[in-house]
Amino acid sequence: RNFGAIVGVWVPNWLGFPFFFLILTAALWLLALVAITGSLVIYPVQPKYAAVALGALIGARLGDTLVSHVLLYLLRYRPNPGLASTPLYFIEAVFFIVTFYKELTAGGGFTCVGLVIGALVFFLVLPSLWSLRIVKNWRRDRWRPGEHLPAWTGIT
Repeated sequence: RNFGAIVGVWVPNWLGFPFFFLILTAALWLLALVAITGSLVIYPVQPKYAAVALGALIGARLGDTLVSHVLLYLLRYRPNPGLASTPLYFIEAVFFIVTFYKELTAGGGFTCVGLVIGALVFFLVLPSLWSLRIVKNWRRDRWRPGEHLPAWTGIT
């Protein structure tokens, strides 16, 4: 609801819940599995794919922290319910960097590609939501920085 309010779009629960909770959670778990174990369940992956996954996991954590929470807070979009968890995202990214330093450096360009992909996902959230404004029934008044959330969000 917060992100939709920023761009002025109401995402129905039947779409928002599966995408922002189920699919995003499953994707992050799968990414973490490949990044940490170097395998996809019982099937090993090539080291370059593990490097991309590890980079993407770190990039996603940093991108989520910076774009979805810190930047929006600085732009005066408050409340930001996820802001309190961002130190944990940062600590997790630092933990992965310290723990997998050798793998990250060995991955070279593949690690960098992963970092960019992971961060890009969070840079594209608001533009992606904005594109949903093509559905006329989903359009709403935008949330202006420094103002209260619009009543249509249902968040008080």
